[in-house]
Amino acid sequence: LEPNIITYTSLIKAFGASGQADKALAAFEGMRPTLVDASTQGRQIAYQVIMAACAREGDYATTRRFFVEMGDEGVPADRGHYHSLLAACARSCDAETAEQVFAFMLEAGLTPDVQSYTVLTSCMRNDL
Repeated sequence: LEPNIITYTSLIKAFGASGQADKALAAFEGMRPTLVDASTQGRQIAYQVIMAACAREGDYATTRRFFVEMGDEGVPADRGHYHSLLAACARSCDAETAEQVFAFMLEAGLTPDVQSYTVLTSCMRNDL
């Protein structure tokens, strides 16, 4: 039985939630061949879970790398992808980058929600 995108994203999410970003990254790499045939929504979810795993570690550079890669592959970003970028900024106490990400989200035509403002506020609080 071969794992599918649902199996992989569940595994990546579990690794990310338990602070095992290295295992989440390895699982994502294993999933890459599956992404080729996945729906746009499936690819969005796959990128969301790996970005969230990296963001939980405060690894903005890797979170952003996946965001850029996703765009290069034609996968549209949604608010959740921007939330991961903002969360990575919050974890690394980088308010300046968070403000730039927030502005970029607005430029992309996405409407901020409560979570957007909450994460942005936490970045500002950490920057005091």
